[in-house]
Amino acid sequence: MGAAEQGVRIERLAERHAIDRFTCGQAELDEYLQRHALNNRSRHLSTTYVALVGDEVTGFATIAPSQVSSAELTPATRRGLPRYPLPTMTLARLATHVESRGAGVGRQLLLHALLEATRMATEFGCVGVRVAAKPDAVGFYQQFGFVPLEPSVSAPVDASEQPTHLFLALNRIEDALRPRA
Repeated sequence: MGAAEQGVRIERLAERHAIDRFTCGQAELDEYLQRHALNNRSRHLSTTYVALVGDEVTGFATIAPSQVSSAELTPATRRGLPRYPLPTMTLARLATHVESRGAGVGRQLLLHALLEATRMATEFGCVGVRVAAKPDAVGFYQQFGFVPLEPSVSAPVDASEQPTHLFLALNRIEDALRPRA
């Protein structure tokens, strides 16, 4: 863990967290955190975790249970898995405060989400983590081993601005969690 990462702690979002000053530069993500994240948790739709330095929210990640069809998985990933829908965890949102970019906060939040997926797998089943990555975030996820899901039949023709659907299989999460040199 880098020096900038050492002072970061990750907690489940609660009323006491000062989220009103959070800004990542994308209005829809800021609005989600400030207006919807706590409500979604109370409605059992998703859980949001915040990265904190002192009392300052430096980032957040939202996770939710989901599923993946075997047809969406690459042949190598689906090998040995049943053909019915499989339980997964979706990393629904991940954002870092504009003043914390490059400090490893996003990495820590992603690793926390991957740890949650391993816990989910042990407690009630999870074959991996899926994410719909914005075009400028694809490389971030790929460096941890995420691979594209097979395109859906209903995918739009012009996908240049559409998210890329990525997946990290449970057996690869352990590799992603290893410290990097």
